[in-house]
Amino acid sequence: MFMKGLHSQNIILTAKHFPGHGDTDVDSRLGLPKVNKSLKDLEAAELKPFKTLINTGVDMILSLTQ
Repeated sequence: MFMKGLHSQNIILTAKHFPGHGDTDVDSRLGLPKVNKSLKDLEAAELKPFKTLINTGVDMILSLTQ
């Protein structure tokens, strides 16, 4: 609903910190966080919100890469 509200006002939404930032111990402004999980574990938690946003029209996704 938040994304739909932004879109209704012509505001572009960016989903941040793909594939997930919750299980890291490094601040991404200071270092490169890593998520060392299996694909099954990622799909069960970290990837869910991104899949939902992609399926409902998110404009951009910020990915953390090395």
